[in-house]
Amino acid sequence: MQYNKEVDKQRNIIRAEKWGKSSNGMTCLIKQGVKTWETSYNNGSIAIEEIFSDGRSVKSSKPATLSVKECIDEMQRESANVK
Repeated sequence: MQYNKEVDKQRNIIRAEKWGKSSNGMTCLIKQGVKTWETSYNNGSIAIEEIFSDGRSVKSSKPATLSVKECIDEMQRESANVK
C-alpha cells in the first residue's frame, strides 16, 4: 500500500511538471518597430522574444513563480472547476 502511495505521489509530480510547462497565453506588443512576444506558462514562467525591425531577435525568460506543490494544487483547482 505504501508503494502505491509513493507511485501516485510521483505521478502527480510528473503531471504537475508537465502541466506547468504548458502555455496558458501569448501576447504581442508592437512599439517603435519592436515586436515583443510573451508566452506565459501555467507555472508562472514567461518566455520573451523581442524581434527588431532589422530582423535581430533577443530571447529572455522569467523563472517560474509556482513550486511543484503549488502546480499540483492549481491543477486540482482547475479540474474541479471543469467538473
